[in-house]
Amino acid sequence: MKRWAVAGAVVLATLGVASTAGAEKPANETFICNGQETTFFVHGRVGVLDGQNYLAYNIEVSGSFDPSAPGEPTQMFEDTQWTSAKKTGGLQCSAHEVTVTAEGTETFDISFNALPTGKP
Repeated sequence: MKRWAVAGAVVLATLGVASTAGAEKPANETFICNGQETTFFVHGRVGVLDGQNYLAYNIEVSGSFDPSAPGEPTQMFEDTQWTSAKKTGGLQCSAHEVTVTAEGTETFDISFNALPTGKP
């Protein structure tokens, strides 16, 4: 269970869900946004695309960890952050990630909408 908690925290930190401003190092993250592969330079909830800042809203993360050890149950994870009926539109983004290690298989599905902040 501890491994799953760490894995979930890593994914959430990538999207800024579990991080505070400045806590995570900026990184390039690729999602499918409005049907196209889109790479943001991400720092917390802010992503930069073509010189424009975007802020992520309505973030939904779900996933599972299926341990390789026989008899160990699959662990599920689900979280929603920064939901707002008034903050919709913009870019509709998602990603599906699967990581297989000797310890087991981690699967994550992420979706959110990204709105331009008006600041370059």
